[in-house]
Order: sequence, then C-alpha cells, then structure tokens
Amino acid sequence: MENDKRSARPTAAWTRAQDRFWQLSRELLVVALPDGTIETINPAWTELLGYEPHEIVGTTFLGYTHPDDLNATVSAFAGIFDQPLHIPFEYRFRHKDGSYRWFAWTGICSEGRVYAAGRDLPPERLHAKVMSDHEEFTRLALSSVGGVGAWSADLQHGRYVADVAIARLYGLDPVRAAGGVPTADFLANVHPDDLPTLQAEIARSMVSGKDMALEYRLRHPDGSIRWVLSRWRTHLDADGRPVRRTGIGIETTGQRNMEEQLRQAQKMEAVGQLTGGLAHDFNNLLAGITGSLGLMQIRMRQGRLDDLERYMTVAQGAARRAAALTHRLLAFSRRQTLDPKPTDVNGLIAGMEDLIRRTIGPHIALEVVGTVGLWPALIDPGQLENALLNLCINARDAMPDGGRITIETANKWLDYSASSTHDIPEGQYLSVCVTDTGTGMAPEVAARAFEPFFTTKPLGEGTGLGLSMIHGFARQSGGHVRIYSEAGEGTTVCLYLPRHYGDVGSDEVAHRVAEVARARPASRCCSRTRASTC
Repeated sequence: MENDKRSARPTAAWTRAQDRFWQLSRELLVVALPDGTIETINPAWTELLGYEPHEIVGTTFLGYTHPDDLNATVSAFAGIFDQPLHIPFEYRFRHKDGSYRWFAWTGICSEGRVYAAGRDLPPERLHAKVMSDHEEFTRLALSSVGGVGAWSADLQHGRYVADVAIARLYGLDPVRAAGGVPTADFLANVHPDDLPTLQAEIARSMVSGKDMALEYRLRHPDGSIRWVLSRWRTHLDADGRPVRRTGIGIETTGQRNMEEQLRQAQKMEAVGQLTGGLAHDFNNLLAGITGSLGLMQIRMRQGRLDDLERYMTVAQGAARRAAALTHRLLAFSRRQTLDPKPTDVNGLIAGMEDLIRRTIGPHIALEVVGTVGLWPALIDPGQLENALLNLCINARDAMPDGGRITIETANKWLDYSASSTHDIPEGQYLSVCVTDTGTGMAPEVAARAFEPFFTTKPLGEGTGLGLSMIHGFARQSGGHVRIYSEAGEGTTVCLYLPRHYGDVGSDEVAHRVAEVARARPASRCCSRTRASTC
C-alpha cells in the first residue's frame, strides 16, 4: 500500500506541473476533437486573441480561420491524424476585434484528441511574409502581361535567376534560369554591338544604385533579333557595395517593327510629296551649271577669256550645292559614314567664322563665345562644320530683317537626371549652341523640327533634311541635340558631344592656341534666359 502511495505522488506532482505550464505558457494551447471542435484552451487565448474560454470552447477552429487559408489549414489538420505536425504550419486566426493574427502551429493526435500549440509570429517574420506575398503578387502581375518578365542577380556569386518570360526572351532554358545561371550565360545572347553599352550602364548602376533603363537587342538562338527594354536597380549594402540587382524586361520587338514600318511609310509619303521640290532644286542647280557653261562657250568663241573665271566659279558653286543635296539624301537613306578624330571644337569654330559671316550676310551680327578650357571631342570635324553652317543658315533665314546669331560652347557634366532628360548616358559633354533672335517656332513646329523632310519653307526652297542630318550626326557621335524655341523670341539649338579623354592631334594645336587667345568666358547660357537648361 505504501508503494502505491509513493508511485501516485509523482503522478499528482506531474499533473500540477502540467497545470502550471498550461497556465503560464505564452503560446496558444488547445485540445480539440477530431471534427475540429475546440474542447479546452489555455489563458493565452484571452491575452493574444481576446476570447474568454466560454466564448470559444465548443466551436470549431475553422470558423476563425482566414478564408484564404482555409483549404491549406484543413489539409494540415487532417494530416495530424497520420503523423505529428512537427514543422510549424502558419495561418491566420481571427482576433475578437475582427482582425487576423499569424500563428505557427504544431500538433499531435493521441487517444482521440488533437493537442496543438500555436506560436505568435514575431514582427520580422510577419515582414518577411508580407514581402513574400508582395513578391508573389508582383510575379503574378508581370506574368499576366505578355512579353514582361522579372529577374534578379546575386552579385556576390555572379548568378541570375529569371522567370519563364525572361528565359524565353533571352533564349535560356527556363528550368536552368529558375535555378540560377552564371552572368556570362545570362548575357550570352545580347547583340555584340549593344553589349558594351549595356556593360557600361551596369557599371554605372553598380556605383550609383539608381534606377536604370536601356533598350537593346538580343540575338536569339533561332536566328531572330529581339528587342528588350530592361529596367533595373542595384541594391547596395550599408558600406555602399553592390550586393543584388533586380529588374524587369519588356519585349519591344513588335513596337520596334511597327515604328520601322511607320517610319518607312512616312518616308515614302514625304518623298512623294517633296519630289517636286527636289526636282525644282536640282533644276535650278543644273540651270546654274549649264548656263555658266553656255556663257563660257560663247565667250571662248568670241575670244573673250577675261570673264571665264567668274562663270567657272558660279558653275562650281552650283555643282557643290548639288553634291551637298545628294549627300543629304544619301545620309537619310542610310547611316552616313563618319571619320571621328579628336577635335578642338573652339578652334574649328574659329576657323569657320569668316565663312559663316560671309554666308549670313552683313545685316546679321555674329558673336562667338568660346569657353576657355573646352574639352576636346571625338567627332567627324567635317560633319560638325556642316552642322554649324546649316544651323547658321537656318538662323539667317529666320531673321529676314536682320538680327544676331550667337555661337557658344561650354563644358557640361550631365548627372542621371539630366542624362535621362537628354536621353544620353551620364558623363561629361561639351555643348555647342547656336542662338538666333529670329521668328522662333510654335511648340508643334519645334516638336517636328528633326523629322526628315519636315520644313516650313515654301515648295522648292528647302528639303527638310538639314536638321534631321544634324540629329543623326549627334546620335551617331554618342551625343544628342536639343531645340529650345519660343514664337517671336528666337531659337536655340544645342549639340551635346561626348568629351574625348586625350590630346588633340598636332594639326589642331595651332588652331587651339589662336582660339584660346581670343576666347572669353561665357557670362550666360546661349545668350538668353530661356536656354538656361542647355
């Protein structure tokens, strides 16, 4: 009998200990019947969820489960009857105030009862779940839009992870892309002509950590060329070191094809509309040539040779203008071949000053403001000369009653915001601006100024190719051109040319020395307040 008492004492003590644990536990403890009916709960339910025991005992836990979690919760509960739930199962349980709280549950089935414990998720785990849900929503949103996909790069290990849309666009195996591929494999199909630019933009983003965007070509394994607009951000750690890069890719092949078709259609329409004007131009030029040759022939028959040089000069001038017009047409039909070389732009402008003065005439004043210490540019000097002369002729035509033309140079540093505005990479540029005090342009005219064959001049007085050639020259040189104009207030056209890091050739030194001696610092930008953004 004494032995029975001694053996019963540990059992009673253990029961009291269990009761204490039941009362003091910070987790939700519950005993439930196999149908999910709650049989008993511990006091933590009142503290964490607001329910008194009599409010919840006798009800089923399914009535408090978040609707979005119901199916998964039922499956997890049913699984307890086969084996204990050791790996915590997370779902949302309704608070008495109507809100939902996340709990991680473990449980076991024994002797016809389900014994479970629910732990309140810490804030950092809740944040991780919210972020996971947000990322999943983002993936679903992207996958619902054709031609759009997402990717992520682990910069520490040099691996890219991509979804199915990106894998197909980049010509990768979707299974490998989902598991991660080396950087070299991810970029393997980028068009060789576009790869250096992409790598330069990636390098810039590794330092700045700013949002970046670039459109480039992919050479697909099936031989086709696809265009992708890639937008990404590089994530930096507390020390400013790049650790991760995330982005999306949007296929723009169809848009590119439509734009090309539209451009070709517009070109053909413009060519058809301007055939008469071009024919008129060539007829005038040929008339000058044939007329001069005819007069030369008459003078030679008469033995009057003193005037031959004058007629020869007229014929040569007409031939040069015809050649220039032909050059413009060829430049429009295919990209012109450039011969870039390090160029002292101030010296180039100084060498053209007399030619420009003779071209614009005495009724228009010319001012050249060359910034001291102007950086050299790697450009085709002949094309820049043609661009400047064309801009000055346009400015002259906009001032039939006279006025002023100002040619101004400056060194520019374009940050990310400015480079985005000008649609060129960040970096150092030199600007060449031509400003006139002429009639200016209405906004709708300025918006079309660089369109091929667009002109406001009467039929036969202009081909509309000048500004489009200047735009093409600037873009081919790695720069850009912008136009600032107000009706009745004149016009400023600014060329942005990338800085050349190196010396100017010896053939430019003499021009530069002479130019620096006469250059003076600019006190204003493009001579007018409206062009301060140039």
